[in-house]
Amino acid sequence: QIWVYEPKSKDAGFLRLLFESPSRDILDMPDNLCIMPRSSLLFICEDSDYIGAGATPENYVRILTPDGKVADFAKNISQASPKSEFAGSTFSPDGSTLFVNMQAAGVTLAIWGDWRGFKI
Repeated sequence: QIWVYEPKSKDAGFLRLLFESPSRDILDMPDNLCIMPRSSLLFICEDSDYIGAGATPENYVRILTPDGKVADFAKNISQASPKSEFAGSTFSPDGSTLFVNMQAAGVTLAIWGDWRGFKI
């Protein structure tokens, strides 16, 4: 599930369910969210279950659209470190580069391109 906190005052607010995955194949343990600049696309790093002891999880960076569609953006195929997973993403200030960290591997990936025409 992905929830949105909507503050109503400095002391109060409420939670709203933004998305509930119908299965783990669609979205598995989402965390580490960021919004693509000048868009409504939500980039999500998964925190998936591990396949086996010491194994690298099959996890993804996925995208959630405003109309509730989920799409794969990147798949973790790293064998560099056991239990390595996507753990944090953010865009550069100018919106041209998406930085994604790999937990356990100690790696940050930089993904760049012309995002203006990016569609799901």
